[in-house]
Amino acid sequence: MNNENKLSNTFIVSRALLWLLRFSILIQVAVQSWMVTRYGSSINSYFFSEHHVLDETLMVWDKIGAIALLLCCFGLFHKKFIHLMWLVSMTFLLLAIFTMIDNGSRFAPVTPWAHSVRIMIPLCYWFVVKENRWLQELGLQVFRWAVAITFIVHGIECLLAHGDFIDYIIGSGDKLLGLAISEAQAVNALKAIGVFDIVLSILLLCRRWKRVAFHMFIWGAVAALSRVTSGEFEYNWYKSLVRVANSTGPLVIYLWWGSNTKD
Repeated sequence: MNNENKLSNTFIVSRALLWLLRFSILIQVAVQSWMVTRYGSSINSYFFSEHHVLDETLMVWDKIGAIALLLCCFGLFHKKFIHLMWLVSMTFLLLAIFTMIDNGSRFAPVTPWAHSVRIMIPLCYWFVVKENRWLQELGLQVFRWAVAITFIVHGIECLLAHGDFIDYIIGSGDKLLGLAISEAQAVNALKAIGVFDIVLSILLLCRRWKRVAFHMFIWGAVAALSRVTSGEFEYNWYKSLVRVANSTGPLVIYLWWGSNTKD
């Protein structure tokens, strides 16, 4: 607790920001580990389809990897293990890369960019807990770009009428509002959403406006929850939770700008 107070006094780190990062990383890691043990990883899928490694062998590797990923969370609570956050980030990067390689959709090439905030949030924590003004600033500035890139890619996918996004709009409209939204209407809505995403991202990078970060926090939560609101909770809850950083990432920026008295 004394370390947290010291960090708050040194530069830009509030206790709320620290705990928000910890919460986000814990949820993301826990859900990703569960997904890997339940359904297998993109790495598993690649080696099964391309190199014909036995599925039983790959499932054992996935379970070992999931346990190792969970153990890395010790780095969130003990500075002696803080470097494990690099391993967490590299794991999410590898998962994104193998998803890109193994996925035949036209949106596959942008997968690592779409996962930018998910990949960078453990590294943001690593930088933020350093008792060094320059490193804290660097980590949060890089994370600011990661948030913007994730939203920009989401906006581009909307403008290109991503099929899954169309289903989310149609399904959510039917389940939540009882509306029969046509595919054409969903595509038009996605165009507006895409422009909104990109404009917010540009403003996040060009202006230090807290309200922009807060709007992105709300919008990130809505987009993530659309996986649940458009379908059955039992089969979609983890798809929303693993994207927790899409919402809490902008909130980290909001708290950063709110706690830095120089701005």
